[in-house]
Amino acid sequence: MAKAVTKDKTGPDGPEDDMAESDAAGAPQAVIKRGDILDAMAARSALKRGDLKTVLDLALDEIGRALDSGNDLILPPLGRVRLVKRKPGTVEVMTLRLRRKPAGSDDAPAEEAETEAVEA
Repeated sequence: MAKAVTKDKTGPDGPEDDMAESDAAGAPQAVIKRGDILDAMAARSALKRGDLKTVLDLALDEIGRALDSGNDLILPPLGRVRLVKRKPGTVEVMTLRLRRKPAGSDDAPAEEAETEAVEA
């Protein structure tokens, strides 16, 4: 399913550039934030939330550094992430290609999905 990125220009303090994702039909998609990931990790692990936060922050920082350097990432079970193009500006926009196997199948061919990631 193709995703479209739209800009929401409303906010309590005036116009904002919040990015909201929607599918091709225009239905909004759920946005998963860092806290949501920490909650899920805490539910699946015996580690303390503070320790998980440190680990997650370090992992995200290393992923960001690798993308800044133009490196491909092979991160099972997520998949392979490749930088397709980069558009520098006040906020750098990177177009990434994520290649991964469908959930629950070990021998099925990999699917490809394109997404845009914004890095400050």
